[in-house]
Amino acid sequence: MPKTNSGGLHNGRVLLTRPCHKNHSLAQLLAQHGFATKSCPLIEVMPLADNLLVDKLHRCDIVIAVSANAVLSASEQIDCWPAREYIAVGQATNEAFSENQLSAIVPHEATTEGMLELPLLMQPKEKNILILRGVGGRETLAQQLSDRGAAVVYSELYQREHVVQAKNVVQQWQQQGITTIVVTSAEILQIFVELVNNGYQSWLTDITIIVPSTRVATIANELGAANVEVAQGADNQAILDKLINLQSSFYEK
Repeated sequence: MPKTNSGGLHNGRVLLTRPCHKNHSLAQLLAQHGFATKSCPLIEVMPLADNLLVDKLHRCDIVIAVSANAVLSASEQIDCWPAREYIAVGQATNEAFSENQLSAIVPHEATTEGMLELPLLMQPKEKNILILRGVGGRETLAQQLSDRGAAVVYSELYQREHVVQAKNVVQQWQQQGITTIVVTSAEILQIFVELVNNGYQSWLTDITIIVPSTRVATIANELGAANVEVAQGADNQAILDKLINLQSSFYEK
């Protein structure tokens, strides 16, 4: 099990590291609840075209989206979503489906493992399953579904690009009073730790890092983070709920 922080949110600013458009909506929500934030995207998302997307959608029985970015990119490429069984990894992805008038199944735990526990995916033998995702990523979902007898294909609908940062960006964060970092994927976590390890390793043990799952929390611990808090997903509400919880714990001390 990953180690987590038993403390609360210290007085200070919250660093948001997601792509710019996602940071903006989260910053607005957090400001409404009194949290000061700093936006510094560590990755940006570039949509990709899949010329076979419509054909893949019409050939499949089940569509799984592993991110809202995948749904947004797909929606720009098709005129009408066919009637299928749709699964969203979490609430943000579910909201992207809802914007396209689609009803999706959402697992209790917003992870690959949570999706694999859904009744629809427990016995998918002879089902054709389409996974909407970005370039790369974990292969666990497709492998497990294939092992269970499903025929799985991908539609890779976006790619992530690292945002180049100033050499002294960590020093800037320290000067700006950053005490809490929101990291919503293992990839963003890796980028963040690489920046901190460029001469600021001790800061990694002082800050609180909010992550979306126990899997990412375990990776954070392995990379040297000491104070890791797990939110119930990567959506804005889950992050807000965790920050409120941390703030309450801090003031109860």
